[in-house]
Amino acid sequence: MLPNAWDAASARLFENAGFPAIATTSAGIAYALGHADQQRIGMTEMTDAVARIAAAVKVPVTADIESGYGDVAKTVRSMLDASAVGINLEDATHGPGDTLYPLAEQVGRLREARQAAQSKGIPLVINARTDVYLLAPEPGPDLLYEGIARLNAYGEAGADCLFAPGVADRLRIEALAKALRGPLNVLAGKGTPPLAEESRDSASARARCARRWDS
Repeated sequence: MLPNAWDAASARLFENAGFPAIATTSAGIAYALGHADQQRIGMTEMTDAVARIAAAVKVPVTADIESGYGDVAKTVRSMLDASAVGINLEDATHGPGDTLYPLAEQVGRLREARQAAQSKGIPLVINARTDVYLLAPEPGPDLLYEGIARLNAYGEAGADCLFAPGVADRLRIEALAKALRGPLNVLAGKGTPPLAEESRDSASARARCARRWDS
């Protein structure tokens, strides 16, 4: 379970509560600084906020970089300079119509993120997010398959963890967890199964992802 901090104070509260790692929330940071969500905040302002959070705690911090603010490699390098050791990169364009990046283009963007981290000698933890379920009015079976195809491709491109916000019911979560070749993250909210229902396979997948933090 990974909490999402929006400033240094919330990050310290999460650390004091015993969480071994902390994520940032792009929406929370944007709102706290007077911006709307979905990349309305500039990359420099977001990087500065992540740097303040990372400096306030001793546990690893992973940064939500939304869709990468244009130049993914530059954004990744900035976040690493801000002492983040992980990123959350989504495939929504946040442009007119808020569509998804074509699969091949998003795969290339993930590879750019990995190469940027390797150029600095840092084993960056990449959490690859698909917004296919968030943007769809009804999460039908075709969308389930599209999400699986996208997330598995993201894993093959170098992502460590695979993130499917917008999926909350147990059956779809289970179907994704079985079909994906990598650890699955979901966004906890109304209707999400309690942690006690997680399978041993899910725990094993989380452990594989957690080992990246230790490196």
